[in-house]
This record gives sequence, structure tokens and C-alpha cells, in this order.
Amino acid sequence: MARERTTQTPAAWVEDLAPIGDVDWNYARARHLLDRAGFGGTPDDIARLARMTPVAAVGSLVDYQSIDNNRLSPFEHSGVYDPTLTPFPPTRPAATTLAAETGMAMGVAVKPSGTRKLQPVADRFFYWLRASALETRRVANWWAGRMVASERPLEEKMALFWHGHFACGADKVRDYRKMLGQVTLFQQYATGNFRDLLVAVEAATGDTAAARTGAEQLSRDVTGTARAAVYPGSDVAAALLSIGERGRSLDVLEGLQPRGAILWDRLRDPLWDPIRSDPRFVRLVGESRPPGAPR
Repeated sequence: MARERTTQTPAAWVEDLAPIGDVDWNYARARHLLDRAGFGGTPDDIARLARMTPVAAVGSLVDYQSIDNNRLSPFEHSGVYDPTLTPFPPTRPAATTLAAETGMAMGVAVKPSGTRKLQPVADRFFYWLRASALETRRVANWWAGRMVASERPLEEKMALFWHGHFACGADKVRDYRKMLGQVTLFQQYATGNFRDLLVAVEAATGDTAAARTGAEQLSRDVTGTARAAVYPGSDVAAALLSIGERGRSLDVLEGLQPRGAILWDRLRDPLWDPIRSDPRFVRLVGESRPPGAPR
């Protein structure tokens, strides 16, 4: 319990932004650091940080890019999602109104005769409203597991921060894949360049003037597509696709290395749907698919 008694902040530290000295570094302050830069830790985790110098402890949390986190499993898609649900109507009346006007909505047709002709559409709306919520909950549980098990806690802490900053909500999109894609994006840019994060977020919204300007700038910042890394190379490709530059987007994707599970999982994102059937994209998915992965 002796190490718990040194938590009080010295009065001399008030408004003093100088780095903490080695003599003031202890178990309690290591625990505080891990609380702020992550989600806490086990006594062993805290003790490991306390044995370091303050500079080394901070560095171990901030400079996490070289830390292998591959033991964490990627999100496992259930395969339940139906492409005919896109775009998901905002309300049940919107779904049935569309069906009444066109004869079909959400991939099902109205009944040709009899009573309650719109009932199949209403049933499908409420079924998938619940199913989408359950899939989104699976994403949330998967992400929460990463938060406590990751060897790179600051990455997840900052991803959660951006998630709150951009005020995201599954009830606005009703597509768990989009929420998963956004979480992945926030993980990628967790402590990176803020402008690049804004460009990536803007690109996800579609072809706007801001997205076009940002995508072109981001594309210029990439020195070449030959053997470009999956990240940020795929973000450049996504930004180009968002402004309608399909060919240039595919050019960038084909230059990404290495092929494998990381790229294959990235290509599952719904943002690639506009080019998913393109032979070049199909070939890239096939080259990247890990053994035993679903087709």
C-alpha cells in the first residue's frame, strides 16, 4: 500500500508544464497515465510502466505503431447483411410509401392482391431494423474487447475520442458495416494527421466540393502507388472513389502491398460497393483472400 500514498500533486507543479522528473515517477502516477492514455491496466501493466522512466513510459504508449497487435481477432462478419437493404429507409412509413409508389421496397414486392398489400414491406423493415441493431451491438462488443485487450491502448482511446467528436450513431445509417468502417478509420488515424482524418471522414460522405479538394490533396501527398502500404494507400483510393474517380481508385488499390488478410478485410468495407463487381477489384480481392476465408 506504500506506493498508493504518493498521489497528491505538489503545489509547485501548478501551472508548471515542465516534464515530470524521474524522482517523482511512481506506481500511482503510472496508473494515472494508463488511465488517461488508455483504459487502465492490470497491476502488472502499471508496475511495468512504473519501472520505466517517465519519458520511456509515455513513449511506450504514444509510439505504438511498431507494436504487434495481430493477436487480436478482426471482426467476424456473420454474413447476415442483405445488399437489397441499401439504402435503408429512415422510417416504416417511408418504406411503405416507397412500396406503394413503386411496387417494391427493401428488396420485396407488395402483395399482388388481397388485404394488407404492404405488409411484406413493413415486416421486412421491422425485422431488419432489429437485425441491424443486433449486428451493430456485435461491433460494439468486439470493439470494447479490443479496448481492454489491445497492446496499443492509446490507439483505441483516440479512436473512441474521434467517435465522440464526430457524433456518430448507428440509428442514422442502420448499417453495421458503415459503423465498423468508421471505427476502423478512426483507429487508422487515431494519432495521425488531423487534416488527413478530416479528408477521410469527408470522403466517406460522398462527392462534395470539400471531399474533392481533400481527395486531390491527399492523392498528391502519396509519392507513388507502386508497393504503397495498405494504409494510407487504401484511404487515398477511397477518397478518389468518393469523388467518382473509379479508375484512379483502382490504380491505387492495385499498387497496395502486401496482399493478405489486412487488405482483404479492408476491401470488405461497403464503401467499395460501387466497384465491387469490377474485374480488377474482384481480382484484387481474390489475391488478398486468406486461406479459409469466405468468398
